[in-house]
Amino acid sequence: MADMTKELNMMRTPDKWPAWPMLPMTRGASIGFLFDNDKVKTTVFLGNIFCGKAPSTLPKMEYTTYEAIYNDGWRVD
Repeated sequence: MADMTKELNMMRTPDKWPAWPMLPMTRGASIGFLFDNDKVKTTVFLGNIFCGKAPSTLPKMEYTTYEAIYNDGWRVD
């Protein structure tokens, strides 16, 4: 449970993200990132945060909560 709390706290506090405005995420072999934008805070964009593309051009997975992101297997990288 402590790991889940740590993960969720990191997702919820963009001011602590080391690569703000993006938070790198992994799910198995998949890579993605959260983007600090009020309209997409619970969206995981699929791809490398350093690819140079605007997040809006990347495939994405939308969630209703940070818990849903965690429950789907995404972890802070």
